[in-house]
Amino acid sequence: MRIREDQMAHFAALAKRSFTERMLRHLRELAPDEVAALTDSALRGHIEASMDQARDHDITMESDVATFIVMLAYLGWDAPGRVEWLRTTLRDRELDGSGKIRTLLAAYEAMGSATTAAPPEPTEEEQDG
Repeated sequence: MRIREDQMAHFAALAKRSFTERMLRHLRELAPDEVAALTDSALRGHIEASMDQARDHDITMESDVATFIVMLAYLGWDAPGRVEWLRTTLRDRELDGSGKIRTLLAAYEAMGSATTAAPPEPTEEEQDG
């Protein structure tokens, strides 16, 4: 049995939609103050834009993408354009996606953030949908 290209695109769209919805719920629970002013539609837009940014910087593992999205929820959705340590790490070609996330988490922890030491990844239940 062969899966056609259009079928693969359909499955990819379903997976993206599922991940977006899980992240929306996760952010509403984890960072309610940070996302309170956003409608679900606006939050979905930020999540999807962040997914694109992650992919553009070779962050592709679901748990890494989730961590990146949570970090942006805390730092601000525009953080990659205005936070130097974040921008520098994302542009580091010597780090793979997971290496970038580890480096970002270490820098985030070093900031002594008032929110949490390290944004958590979605639980297994959330990842399983």
